[in-house]
Amino acid sequence: MSFTLSTLYDIFLSPVSIPHTVVGIMLLLTFSPSSPFYPLLKSINPVDDILGLSLAMFYVSSPIYIMSIKETFDKADVELEYFIQSLGKDRYFIFEKVLIPEQFDSIIRIALLSLGRAISEFGSIIIIAYSVTFLPFFQYVKPVTVFIWYKYDVYGLSSALGYAAALLTISLLISFFIYALSRKNAQA
Repeated sequence: MSFTLSTLYDIFLSPVSIPHTVVGIMLLLTFSPSSPFYPLLKSINPVDDILGLSLAMFYVSSPIYIMSIKETFDKADVELEYFIQSLGKDRYFIFEKVLIPEQFDSIIRIALLSLGRAISEFGSIIIIAYSVTFLPFFQYVKPVTVFIWYKYDVYGLSSALGYAAALLTISLLISFFIYALSRKNAQA
């Protein structure tokens, strides 16, 4: 079996098919003393830390970003790229000066979509980052999805409703921005 770019792409898409509570446990095990990576990672403790929260959110939202970015750049005008190369410009120039500006709205739209997915994450976060230290106050706070679940679990629906409505509003605003950027791209 040879290792190809396609294999790497499939590895990056694997979070789509892994239950998110399992992702949280995988992250815990990666940083545990029984991990083969422990000698390299022993100074890092992501449990109940902003790092663990970020890793969990990144891991579950990265497939959306990667798939969408790949699709966006696959649609790029190859003839234009060949033309610019014929003028003596290298691939990095084309990427930085042509493709990025041409696809900038799509890149922002995809980033917002991934952010929306990251904000909605619950399963892996409750495992690795149930409470995180909030700087500069050094107090533990719960990530919003964990907080809403905690309010619901401990105090009932009426206690969680306001927080859920606030998160819904934020999610809908993100969706609106994605829609607005998509419409702008469609009209261009």
